[in-house]
Amino acid sequence: MSWKKCKDIPILSDKNAAVVASEDPNDPRLSAYYEGVPEKKCEVQTPGSVIEGALQNSIGGPLRELELADEFNEIVNALFAQLVSKVLQGGLKGVSSKDATGKSYLNQTVAEINAEGSPQVKKMKEDILNSIEPYIKDTETYRKYKNDALNIMLSVKNAYDDVKKCYIGKAGLNPSLTSEANARIEAIDGIINSTVAPLASSVLSQSQEADSRLNTLIKIGTDVNNAKTLNDLNGPSQKLSGLINSKSLTTPKDIQDAIESLDKVKADSVSMSQNAGREMQRCQLFPNG
Repeated sequence: MSWKKCKDIPILSDKNAAVVASEDPNDPRLSAYYEGVPEKKCEVQTPGSVIEGALQNSIGGPLRELELADEFNEIVNALFAQLVSKVLQGGLKGVSSKDATGKSYLNQTVAEINAEGSPQVKKMKEDILNSIEPYIKDTETYRKYKNDALNIMLSVKNAYDDVKKCYIGKAGLNPSLTSEANARIEAIDGIINSTVAPLASSVLSQSQEADSRLNTLIKIGTDVNNAKTLNDLNGPSQKLSGLINSKSLTTPKDIQDAIESLDKVKADSVSMSQNAGREMQRCQLFPNG
């Protein structure tokens, strides 16, 4: 089922007609100019194209850019259901023809769906929030494992820092020991920089990335909660779709990798902590140790 929608194209002015004639004597607009009858431009419309166009105008962007397809399919299906009886009663043109107020039945129906507090808006808000929730939980779980690993590495670093403080204190009590104490402090710094710091920096970076993802998801959720219309939901739904499509969100595999990484950090930290303990014993015996 389809129909044509036509509109008049303004007749060329004398000046423009002369320019068009010089460029293309066969331009169809010249016939309208010579005959004094406006040319009509028509396009074939179908129910689907009309409804899609109305929804695009309502929510401020192409439907294909909104990846939460299930929710929008429900809205489109609801719109079709409301239009069926109108189509049967007045034909296809009845849904797009404008009344005395300048609004078509289709536009009025879309406006009702997009209105603040409409069932469709409420349903879509619920669906988006339900989509975000598992991603937030996964990100929080992933971040916890990374923070646990980071805290272990910081504990090891603090143990080595305590050894450095020990040597500084010994040198302060006996200035003649300063040179040897500084040499041992430099050796401790070498251990920190070669073994502790690289791993701690990597885990810190991963933890910060998780913080950023979590904050983004929380912001999307806040925007969805504050949304009143479909147009308000357009922005946060596109952000969520972008994160999903770019694979920027935490996955179950990320969590499993974080668990394995934490186990390795725990294992590695045992020898590091033991070494820091031995270095503290050496300092306590210094200068005899």
